[in-house]
Amino acid sequence: SEGIVLSWNPAAERLLGWTTAEALGRPLPGGISDRDRRYLTRLADGDATAAAPYETRIRARDGRTLDVRVRGSQILDAAGKLVSVMLIVEDVTTERRLATERARLATAIEQTAESVVITDRKGAIVYVNPAFEATTGYSRDEVIGRNPGIVKSGEQSPAFYEHLWATLLAGRTWSGEFVNRRKDGAKFVEEATISPIRREN
Repeated sequence: SEGIVLSWNPAAERLLGWTTAEALGRPLPGGISDRDRRYLTRLADGDATAAAPYETRIRARDGRTLDVRVRGSQILDAAGKLVSVMLIVEDVTTERRLATERARLATAIEQTAESVVITDRKGAIVYVNPAFEATTGYSRDEVIGRNPGIVKSGEQSPAFYEHLWATLLAGRTWSGEFVNRRKDGAKFVEEATISPIRREN
């Protein structure tokens, strides 16, 4: 409960860089924050809320700061007395970085001046940004699940759309110009680039 290392497995060596021999019998390598010390104390005292995973940052031997998810539990003897505290530490640095990147990308798409529309493979709308709402007059709720044809003006032929979808389903990007119709009936010209989005496979 004071943060003195009693056991240090090979995964801890790989993650943090200190060997078992260097870690045993000493305070947690890399230091321990006041917040982490309070967590250990709560865990040692049997606070039920301490059993829930929590995220913190730790320093590796090479100076890197790692985002980690910690799950703690008590180890008791046969009489129910606290012997030690076990911490399972999962490196979530990449997970946190990807989450930050996704949030940054989502913010950019939400605030861009150009309309962004995402459909499924069958053409049903799964996302539109605020610029689409401002341009077309349709709210997000009105178009989710519907086909982008909701803004068709009728000025493009069926062959035009057949060529567009053939291009996309072949895995290529389509660029061109539409004459579309707003919710109030007014027509507008729109330059568009439509790209297929692939899964990892």
